Amino acid sequence: NPREREEMEEDPLSVQQVVALDPEGEVVWYASSEEAMGDVRLTEEGLVQSINFPGGLRRTDLLGNVEAYWQVRPEIMPWADPEELEEFTSGTEPSEADANDATVISADWVDLRSIHHEVFPMPDGNLLVLSNTLHELTPEQRSILCPGDPEEFLVIRDVVAEVTPDGEVVRTWDMWDVLDVMEVPGGEMCSTEGQIADEIERDWTHGNAVIYDPDRDAVIVSNRHTSNIVALDHGDAEGPQSDLRWVVGEGGTIPLEGDVPRYQHAPELQDDGSILFYDNGNNRAGTGEGGVPPWSRAALYEVDDTSGDPAEWSATQRW
Repeated sequence: NPREREEMEEDPLSVQQVVALDPEGEVVWYASSEEAMGDVRLTEEGLVQSINFPGGLRRTDLLGNVEAYWQVRPEIMPWADPEELEEFTSGTEPSEADANDATVISADWVDLRSIHHEVFPMPDGNLLVLSNTLHELTPEQRSILCPGDPEEFLVIRDVVAEVTPDGEVVRTWDMWDVLDVMEVPGGEMCSTEGQIADEIERDWTHGNAVIYDPDRDAVIVSNRHTSNIVALDHGDAEGPQSDLRWVVGEGGTIPLEGDVPRYQHAPELQDDGSILFYDNGNNRAGTGEGGVPPWSRAALYEVDDTSGDPAEWSATQRW
C-alpha cells in the first residue's frame, strides 16, 4: 500500500515481511511488521507463529488476525503503552489478544530480557524459548578476558526457558551454569559492536537455535560465538536446571572425530539421532588473512552417548 511504499523508500528495513509462495513462486499472501521478525513457522493448528524481536512471540491466522501474543519485559516492547499503539503496516489494529492483553513470560529466578532466534514446540504443547540475561564479571575476569579494556562491561548470556501456553516458566537452563566463561570466552567478548553488543554489554555465547531431542530427553542449543553445540538434560524437575549432558566444539566434554564447528547455526535432529547443522566457518583455523579464504559447510555429527559411562561417549563427523 502507499504508506508501506513511502516507509520503505525512507528506510528499506523499516518494514519486514513474511511471504507465502506457491510452487510456481507466486505470492499467495504476505504479512508486514514494523518489528524484526524471525523463526516463522506454521503450528499444528495452521497458525503462523513468529518471533517479534526484541521480546514478543505472536500467533496469527492466515488473514493476519492475532490469536495469541506472548512477551517478556513489557517495557521494552514498542507498543507496551496503550497510548503509543499504532496500526500495523497492513492497516489493521492489534486484536485484544495482542499487546494490550499479552501473556507475559517471566521467571522469579532469572530476568528474561528477550525472545530471539528460535521458539521450539515441545511434544506436550510447551515452548522452548531462547532468551538471554546479564551477568557481572569481576575486575580480574575482565582484565583477563579483554586486557586493556577500560569498560566495566557485563556479559550477555543465553537462557533457555520452557514455557506453558499460559506463559508459566516451568524450567530454565542458563549457559552461565554449564559453560565456564574463562575457559570458553568465545570469539566476540571484546567486541563492542554487533546485533546486541555495545561497550557495556558483551555478547558472550550468542545462542542461535534450540531444539528438543525426545529420545535423549535433552535440550540442544547452538551457541554461535562460543562455537559449540550443547546438550542439556531435560528431566522432570522444575525451576533453574544445570545438568549438562555434553558439549561438542569449543570446551567440548566428549571427543570429536572430525572438524570442529565454527560459529554454527541451525542444528536439526535426524531420525537416527544424528545432528545436521550449518557450519558458518568464521575464524576457522588456517583461513582468512595469510591462509585460504574462509569457507562454510553443512555437516552431520553422530553422537554416541548411550553408554552408562559418560567417559565412553564420543562424537563423529559422518560427512
